Amino acid sequence: MIANTYSRKDVIFVKGEGCFLYDENGEKYLDFASGIAVCALGHSHKKFTEILKTQIDKILHISNLYRIQPQEELAKKIVKNSFADEVFFCNSGTEANEGAIKLARKFGKSISNKKTKILAFENSFHGRTTGALSITGQEKYRKDFLPLLPDVEFAKFNNIDDVKNKLNDNFCAVFIELIQGEGGVNSVEKNFLMELREICNELKIILVFDEVQTGIGRTGKLFCYEHYEIEPDVMTLAKALGNGIPIGAVAGKKEFMKFFTPGSHASTFGGNFLASVAGCAVLDIIENENLLENVKKMSNYLIKELKSIDRINKIKGLGLLIGIEVEGISSFDLSQKLYERKILTVPAGDKVLRFLPPLIVTEKEIEILIKNLKEILRKDL
Repeated sequence: MIANTYSRKDVIFVKGEGCFLYDENGEKYLDFASGIAVCALGHSHKKFTEILKTQIDKILHISNLYRIQPQEELAKKIVKNSFADEVFFCNSGTEANEGAIKLARKFGKSISNKKTKILAFENSFHGRTTGALSITGQEKYRKDFLPLLPDVEFAKFNNIDDVKNKLNDNFCAVFIELIQGEGGVNSVEKNFLMELREICNELKIILVFDEVQTGIGRTGKLFCYEHYEIEPDVMTLAKALGNGIPIGAVAGKKEFMKFFTPGSHASTFGGNFLASVAGCAVLDIIENENLLENVKKMSNYLIKELKSIDRINKIKGLGLLIGIEVEGISSFDLSQKLYERKILTVPAGDKVLRFLPPLIVTEKEIEILIKNLKEILRKDL
């Protein structure tokens, strides 16, 4: 009945509470996947669900032919807390990146019909629609769907010489993840990012930060770029912004966002009442419950505990987007062994296993993970 696009685990979850999920048999699972970095507030957050229930009783959808007050409120919150001046709302991360591609191409053509090229990076992941896949630097995702969009090139991540060799006046945009989630939890280097920013300024190229996975508190700041003190021209958001309600966003500076004009881009469902109310609630709860500080504290604790395990060769990432490489076992095998102990995690390629707990996680849940991880690795010696 269901298209075979996922290798699904044979489990049916029926409810969640905090950092835990419960299956149809009442078995309890520790969730260090968060719906792939989506459920920032955990499951069944009381305040969040109350807000959604209230909105459902009022109105859900009217389309973007009319003003939507919660959408305007959410845009104001994003603008207030970021570099951006304007926001376009859609329904997912891949749609946000599609929108940013269109924005970049229109901007480029306002300068020259030849200014259409896009630079992205090896091991990147920007989504599965044709446009987003075109700027995804992993052959395993691309190969069955070629040919994709033309005028896209890939550079080596954190290699400024490779970037300089490729960029010229014919490029309209550079897309980059500050932490490559699917690509192995690889963090961008500050000096590299600084030079990339300067080159984009010089060549009049839009610098797009894909914060679909890193945004909305995951790294200990509301947006990951804040750690580097380097602003993009445009940023894409999704995942945690809705805490499970589908929403995506393209946020940018007015000098670039002005190229979104009536008829140039649209989304029937984007920024509808429910999604916008969810986004506002997420941002308010993160602030009111001081979750950014919790992310910093729990990240430090998790990393400290992981360092005590001998077989872990590398610990990567930032905040509560943490990846590990373990000697003698693949990420898929380790994830499966943790799943058998009712702990959910997410591989990032063959070598790296991701831990993406809700931002509300406590030391108690981290201790459960560490205890089981130690036991698994001890048995596999």
